Amino acid sequence: MPVTVLETGEYVALSAARQEAWAAGEFPRWSRTASRELRPSDDAGVREFRRRYGLVRRATEAELA
Repeated sequence: MPVTVLETGEYVALSAARQEAWAAGEFPRWSRTASRELRPSDDAGVREFRRRYGLVRRATEAELA
């Protein structure tokens, strides 16, 4: 599943301003610009990491159940 990375910005401040405008009865449509899209890697090291992560996650879920 690709992940879209937004350009650097003050997203907390923008969200607070959006919420305040919304509370005042307006809903601003501010644009967001994507700077790049990251796609999953098929690298052997990445596959090994995912395999090991899955093992640890399943073991942890079993302990917590």
